[in-house]
Amino acid sequence: MAENQGGASTLTYQRVNRLNIKFDDTTAAGATVDAVALSLGAISAGSYVINIQAIIRVAFDSGTTDVLDIGVGAFGSTVADPNEFVAAADVSAAAGEITLTKLLMGVVTDADVDVPLTATWTAAGTAATAGEVEILVYVTQL
Repeated sequence: MAENQGGASTLTYQRVNRLNIKFDDTTAAGATVDAVALSLGAISAGSYVINIQAIIRVAFDSGTTDVLDIGVGAFGSTVADPNEFVAAADVSAAAGEITLTKLLMGVVTDADVDVPLTATWTAAGTAATAGEVEILVYVTQL
C-alpha cells in the first residue's frame, strides 16, 4: 500500500479572531481606546498564525497619521510585544484592506499556554472624529 510522502497535512481546526476598533469606542472604565492594547482573544498553545487582515471601514482622521499595532500580551514570564505581528500600519488611508508591513506569517506559539493577542490603535495630532478598522487573525493548529 502506498504511503503519502508528499508532506501534505490536515488541519485539525482553523479559527478567526475578530475585532472592530472605532474612533469613539471606550474601555470599561469609560476612557477612549486610543493607545490602549485591546484583546483580540488568544492563540492556543501549539497554533500557527496563518494570516492577518486589517480592513479600514472608515479612514481615521486625526491630525496626522493614525497607526495600528497587532501583537501579543504578557503571559507567564514572557513580556508583552504589542507589535509582534504588525508595526505602525497606517489606518489614515481611504477605506479598504491595508498592507501589513511586519506580518510574520506562520508564527507558531511554542508556549505551553495560550498566548493573548492584542491590537492597539494610536491617534496622532488632533482627536479623531471618524475611523473604524476591522482586524481578522487566522489561526490554525496542525
